Amino acid sequence: MRRRPIREWSREKHGSAMTEFALTLPLLLTLVLGLVYGSLMVFSYSSLHFAAEEAARCFAINYSSGTAPCGSAADTQTYASTRYNGYGSDATFVANASTKGSPAGTATCGYQVTGTLNFAFNFFVRTVTVPLSATACFPSAS
Repeated sequence: MRRRPIREWSREKHGSAMTEFALTLPLLLTLVLGLVYGSLMVFSYSSLHFAAEEAARCFAINYSSGTAPCGSAADTQTYASTRYNGYGSDATFVANASTKGSPAGTATCGYQVTGTLNFAFNFFVRTVTVPLSATACFPSAS
């Protein structure tokens, strides 16, 4: 068997497509996973904001009468959790009602619901967490 010089090896075209594919595959997978996780994050944020808006409206309508499903702050938080349909189930909601003479730190815009969520990007060797937050206010009737 004859040994071929290095120059002949460098002129060979066999396997070049496989080599190029092997070099670009990690970049392609990263882009695809980034697109998928980015889309899930936008969907989760949208769902978080929708749940906060729905809960704030429900809170404003039902708080003064004390009727279900949002007759109290705890009921409103539970209602908001049921309205959240995004990726992940660790969304938390806090409901505050502003009345005349409210202590500092409570809602100043009427009925306020704030939702928070930690969205995790699970890549192959690393997990990146992005905190998401949505706040909605609905004015009081009085």
